[in-house]
Amino acid sequence: KEIDFGNVHACKSMELFISATNVETGQLRVFSDGEIDLDTVMASACLPQLFRAVEIKGVPYWDGGYGG
Repeated sequence: KEIDFGNVHACKSMELFISATNVETGQLRVFSDGEIDLDTVMASACLPQLFRAVEIKGVPYWDGGYGG
């Protein structure tokens, strides 16, 4: 089933936050509102030992649970 990101962005009854870890710095990045798209969802679930990092605006990200 596909995610309709237009509906996600249009929903005002709750806020959605997605986190991912910057591979280069080890810092957690929290994405919200208009930043959330397929890449941020994929990055937030990207396990370092199994998948290549997901690049968002030239910055590689892994699962938000991995951090320094």
